[in-house]
Amino acid sequence: MDAAALRQFARRDWAGAAASKADHWAAVYRRDGSQAARAASTSLWHHARRVQPDFPAPAERARDLADHLALCQRLDIAARAFARR
Repeated sequence: MDAAALRQFARRDWAGAAASKADHWAAVYRRDGSQAARAASTSLWHHARRVQPDFPAPAERARDLADHLALCQRLDIAARAFARR
């Protein structure tokens, strides 16, 4: 890859790309429901396992669990804050 190609890539309309991606998944969700997201995530997981058979490694699983637990705690705090209103 040459420098000009890298500059062109860096100058892409990233906000437009993100908006297009969000629009796409919103349309897919409206059409197919939550099963579409589940199918996409399952496909990504299978791909990751083909590329890296031991995916996810124990350390990755531990970090993922810690992140999920932290998010759960934050959601609980937010839910209690809204319940008091």
